[in-house]
Amino acid sequence: HARKIPLRESQRHLVLPGRRGQLSSSRPGSMAEIFLLWYVFAMMSVAEYAQHAGVSPRSVRARLERGSLRGQKIAGRWMVSDNPHEHYSAHGRKISMASFNQLAAYLDGNSASLTPDARRRAKERAHNISERGVEALRQYAVRADAKPQFYAVPSADLHDLMGERALVLTGVSHEYSEIYGTTVDAYVTPRDLESLKFIYALREVPAQDANVILRVIKELPKIRPLHVAVDLLISKDPRSEREAERLVKGLISRA
Repeated sequence: HARKIPLRESQRHLVLPGRRGQLSSSRPGSMAEIFLLWYVFAMMSVAEYAQHAGVSPRSVRARLERGSLRGQKIAGRWMVSDNPHEHYSAHGRKISMASFNQLAAYLDGNSASLTPDARRRAKERAHNISERGVEALRQYAVRADAKPQFYAVPSADLHDLMGERALVLTGVSHEYSEIYGTTVDAYVTPRDLESLKFIYALREVPAQDANVILRVIKELPKIRPLHVAVDLLISKDPRSEREAERLVKGLISRA
């Protein structure tokens, strides 16, 4: 005997073209109807997709309307065919530093200064982080306007460079990380970077050869635990990943 497979709530009320009633009570008679049944089973409703992706149904509908998310209207209702766990990496643009700072403030319990829209977006992203942990942070490792640049300096100059007031330390260089290594990881303005290049003879190198990681940005951020956690992931070593996970768990517990 064939096993009866329960329908998701979103599929239970879909109507096949040319028929009345529900999918669960009608038997498809043509190959087109059989294909439609198979197609629908592979899709999600807007509400289901939003829940799995950690975003609002409104943002899902907006992306469907723009065409940046794959889906189809069936019986007048949007159904989504994309994988919700690839929502940001496949369809989202890189987050701006301003939006990332808002998310960091929200997770740090400082959302009072955010606008209602900014608070809503931060809440959606925070939900995604609470669901997926460190994996959700990887999409933020490179922000649209704060791309990391990699340099090398003699080891004897690292201590002086780390003490420069022009730098805002993050990642492995910040006390939040509890990693006390020999890498300078920081944010810097374009103007100050040019000065530091001259003073310390900073030499651009591949990421694996760098002992200085600088994120160039017009306005220096207030460093919060989320900045440090995300910036730790750039090194891809197990210890940094563990520290990032520890920081994320602390943020989620307070959110």
